[in-house]
Amino acid sequence: SKLFELSKIIIFPTKFMNDAYLRFFNLNNNIIIPHNDTLCEVGDLNIKISNNIIKIGICHGYSIYKGKELYEILINKYYNKKYKGYIIKFVIVGITCDNYNEDNFIEFLNKNCINGLTLLNKWGESYCYSLTKFINSGLPIIYNNFGAFKNRIHSSNRYFDIFGYEEHYNQAINNNSI
Repeated sequence: SKLFELSKIIIFPTKFMNDAYLRFFNLNNNIIIPHNDTLCEVGDLNIKISNNIIKIGICHGYSIYKGKELYEILINKYYNKKYKGYIIKFVIVGITCDNYNEDNFIEFLNKNCINGLTLLNKWGESYCYSLTKFINSGLPIIYNNFGAFKNRIHSSNRYFDIFGYEEHYNQAINNNSI
């Protein structure tokens, strides 16, 4: 608390972060200044589905924080199975395919024939640089609508929210269902 009081100004990158700190600290010297990559230019939607296979990209860290528990449920339920006439496959960066470099993300998506992306974090993120890349790709995004995602993802028919609260995510994990 003393450190915050001594600071001339406290800069938060999102309303989510600002609100999170305001729950614990009485701040009068705080402002919100978005990160320098928030100018998202939505790419052209260009989904090429081949052989009735839909490939869903998990193109960020694969850990409990990034939703590994939920992904495992989805993979067990849908991977290599028919859903509405399509076969679902998951492409997991660093596990089922190579990592990408920041400067070749779009080429990576094309090379791996990825049709949609996911952001199914367990807890709300403070920002998420991956989200900017995902929006700029123009691909559909399946996401959890809390944390910075709630502030940064605007309503569109290409974005699909799964859970609106961290508690709902935890209930799905505990019940092993989605």
